[in-house]
Amino acid sequence: MNAVAIRLRRAAVVVAAIAGMFHGAAARAEAYPARPVTIVVPYAAGGPMDLVARQLAVVLKDRLGTTVVVENQGGAGGTIGSQRVARAAADGYTLLLHHVGLATVPALYPSLKLDPRRDLVPLALVSEVPMMIVVPSGSSIAGIEHLASRSRGGQLNWGTAGPGSASSLCMRLVGAAMRGRDTEIAYKGTGPALIDLMAGRVDAMCDLVTNLKPMLDSGKVAAIATVSERRNPLFPAVPALVEQGLPVASFAVWYGLFAPSGTSTAVVQALRRASEAAVGDAAYRTALAGAGATVPNAGDATGNRLGERLLQDIARLRPLLTAAAEGRQ
Repeated sequence: MNAVAIRLRRAAVVVAAIAGMFHGAAARAEAYPARPVTIVVPYAAGGPMDLVARQLAVVLKDRLGTTVVVENQGGAGGTIGSQRVARAAADGYTLLLHHVGLATVPALYPSLKLDPRRDLVPLALVSEVPMMIVVPSGSSIAGIEHLASRSRGGQLNWGTAGPGSASSLCMRLVGAAMRGRDTEIAYKGTGPALIDLMAGRVDAMCDLVTNLKPMLDSGKVAAIATVSERRNPLFPAVPALVEQGLPVASFAVWYGLFAPSGTSTAVVQALRRASEAAVGDAAYRTALAGAGATVPNAGDATGNRLGERLLQDIARLRPLLTAAAEGRQ
């Protein structure tokens, strides 16, 4: 073999080796997940969203085959943590767990550089928590008819966890249906609002069953209605709003998992498969049911369904939030 042929053969070996290196690197880059996944909860630890995230992380770990870490980053009505995820690398390693409050962002924060319709990809609807209207134990408000009478007379003070919170949204939906003149007493979180409700310093509150269950079980507050089309199986004696003639069919707090916009189709599909399978996990469903939450069936847990719910609630809640903002001016 002459010198030219030897050089050509050596060059071919080098080229083949380099090609193999690139192929191996590409294969490794395409493998997902190759490292831990982080779920950002845009509220403080200890609340219902934190519970959902941590239960979900346990089952996602098995479905994805990697560690799933929950990080709480609260502040500014959930927008700080949400913006973190929206600006994160679109590689599937930083996800957002949020609830119906995400639908308030376009109306409440129009100048914010965050639009969930543009900046986030819905992966799965992972839980729903029903809402319930409660009053202080021993209150003279015995039902929706009396509540509505107080509302129309401008003598009803609602406690809420603050603008854009689930309790505030529920209060506005119910108040609009009653056509009353209610006053919102906005607190910095659910805890302070519940404390004042139990003390009788506010007249009523509409909040998540997961938050209210301990107080209801101990008799510190009394439930007068479930904000749904049917009674809650945990509290079968409490009538639904529709039974009492109020045309608010249902308001439940959905929880959904999101990825940054621009995440590849392959990674989105992998996350959707894992998330949809996770909500079918028996231990996950049992843990959330025990706290008063529900888990959607497979057909309702999809990313497409979550996207639909987000758009529906953006349209549904915008008029109420806009009217509230105009009323404060």
